[in-house]
Amino acid sequence: MLTRFGRVLSLPPTQIAVFWPAAGVGLTAFLLTARRRWPLIAAAILASNMIGNINAGQRPVASLVFAAANIGESIGGAWAFQRATGKRVDLQTPRELLAFIALGIVLATTLAAVIGAAGAVGLAGSTSGFFNTWRQWWIADANGILVVGPLVLAVASRNWNDPTRWREL
Repeated sequence: MLTRFGRVLSLPPTQIAVFWPAAGVGLTAFLLTARRRWPLIAAAILASNMIGNINAGQRPVASLVFAAANIGESIGGAWAFQRATGKRVDLQTPRELLAFIALGIVLATTLAAVIGAAGAVGLAGSTSGFFNTWRQWWIADANGILVVGPLVLAVASRNWNDPTRWREL
């Protein structure tokens, strides 16, 4: 469903979305889950990417590259964040917020966009060129993490029986 929603928001010339909410869901899934369960999350991301991309007309090998980019982005961002902060995540301190932005949004999406753009140009027949495809991929994933990530983290980490928490959200 998130894949289909993201495709609705795609723009020419690359036909890559400008907002990819699945990137935020993927990163936060790893951040909120014990490492022993990370392979299950990676398998779910792989399956959803393969199904969504193949249904959209992509070749299986291109879909596999796109899935690898999305898994690498999510697991890499979560691992780097936990390594830098020494804890899961709650974004309550400036250090945690900066680490989330620098590692989860900037670094992880940059690397994923390189893999995704290479796959789009080399395997999926993108004619927009590597840089345009990379830029659009990066923007979509960064937007997805920036918008969806903190929302999921806020909902997951609060006691919602307290009425003041609703104002915070």
